[in-house]
Amino acid sequence: MLATVRKQQDAYLEAMAAWRRAIDPKSAGAAPTPPAAPTIPVMPTPNEVADANRGFIEAMFKQQQQFLDKLGKILSPGSPTS
Repeated sequence: MLATVRKQQDAYLEAMAAWRRAIDPKSAGAAPTPPAAPTIPVMPTPNEVADANRGFIEAMFKQQQQFLDKLGKILSPGSPTS
């Protein structure tokens, strides 16, 4: 499963790199410069979004580990709650 996700991520990154090269004004036959995106003072940078996503995933993984540890204890033979 992780290998499949990695392949998809690599393909996406290559597509984004190709798109970026295609719109680079230094490239031969470059597309016209797109209009500037509106600025929003509170809009996070791509790296801030990635960091927030990573933090969420780490917290979710930790919570899931705690849940599974508790569930394992409940379902273990001889557990006072089994």
